[in-house]
Amino acid sequence: MNLIGKPELVRKINRQLVLKYIRQEQVLTKTDLYELTGLSKVTINEIVDLLLKKGLVIKSGYGNSGKEGGKRPLLIKFNPSAYYTIGVLIGEHKIRCGITDLNGKIIHENNIDTEINKGPKDVIKRLIKLINETMNSNIYEKKKLLGIGVGLPGIIDFDNGIIRIFTRFHEWKDIPLREIIQNEFDVPVALDNEVSVRALGEKWFGIAKKVNNFITIATTAEGIGAGVIINREIFRGKNFLCGEIGHMILDINIDSDNNYEKFNFENLVSEKNINNIIKENISKFDTSNLEIFKIYKNNNYISLEDLFFALNKNQDEDFSKFILKKIIRLFAIGIANTICAFDPDLIIIHGKFALFDDFFFEEVRKFINNNIFQNIKKEINIQKSIKSKEMGIVGAASMILDIIPI
Repeated sequence: MNLIGKPELVRKINRQLVLKYIRQEQVLTKTDLYELTGLSKVTINEIVDLLLKKGLVIKSGYGNSGKEGGKRPLLIKFNPSAYYTIGVLIGEHKIRCGITDLNGKIIHENNIDTEINKGPKDVIKRLIKLINETMNSNIYEKKKLLGIGVGLPGIIDFDNGIIRIFTRFHEWKDIPLREIIQNEFDVPVALDNEVSVRALGEKWFGIAKKVNNFITIATTAEGIGAGVIINREIFRGKNFLCGEIGHMILDINIDSDNNYEKFNFENLVSEKNINNIIKENISKFDTSNLEIFKIYKNNNYISLEDLFFALNKNQDEDFSKFILKKIIRLFAIGIANTICAFDPDLIIIHGKFALFDDFFFEEVRKFINNNIFQNIKKEINIQKSIKSKEMGIVGAASMILDIIPI
């Protein structure tokens, strides 16, 4: 980027750089900031004075003098209560809305049923009502609100704030949701895919705070998607399709142009397909005393939660081994394709598959190492999110931190 003749942009970038280090380390001195950023003492002094004035940092006592004595350095501490953001996660069943401080701590949360079958107009009406109730909760000073971030599943035009498609609900098409919310509340609004939102949450407040290139993978009973971070920035792609790994075709046995979805990643690891595998094979094993069978026999169906918990406890039983091997293979092939496409430093798992014990992910790593460039030593780093449940709201709120150079 050519920054010549753009002094205000340079100042904004410098402010963000200084604030980033203060946020990461929580308490620093000006000398620390000179060394970490490479900026001049004059620039650091100007930025720190501005951040103090805005309340983004506060004085936190004095450090020790240097070896030669002299004046004790002022300690500067990040102030997470200086401003607040609102994060909204629109799901097929619930809309969740929360107020977060600048450390990603949810200090107040509301939710309502989505009732998505009533259509976009009704859902948006309910969404605005929920945001209003959250804003009027008297938890924070309204003048300290930086903005509202919204995440939802589907193809989202981030640049223009438009829902191109809401996954599985085709009446949700080309809806300018960002504009609708901005007109209602007169604050900055950001809109993005739910998994990209989760990736931003991991970048700011999760296990990827110091990772440059990583992928967050969200798994549900019906779908799977990825948020891709490259050099600490979300990568969305030309058509905002980057991360739609659920649509990767993993089986070439396609006999027409219209049924490819049967063989894509998210269908193969879906609750429905895994139940089909159980149905086709359960009679081949003695499962009478197995917890899986006890749950399954009631309605010939088992949820992923119940199945994964049961598999965690019965890994050594023959039928469990069989089902685990099937699921591991299907999941690992999709993850292997993702690794070949992006080669990330870290993969973070959210949602249903995060219910598996570490054994599952160790087997996934082994499968990938044994089948992708076997002769090359590889680091396959797969971890479960430690804040999967809250990261939707936290990530949505943290979008505002990316678009507003405070």
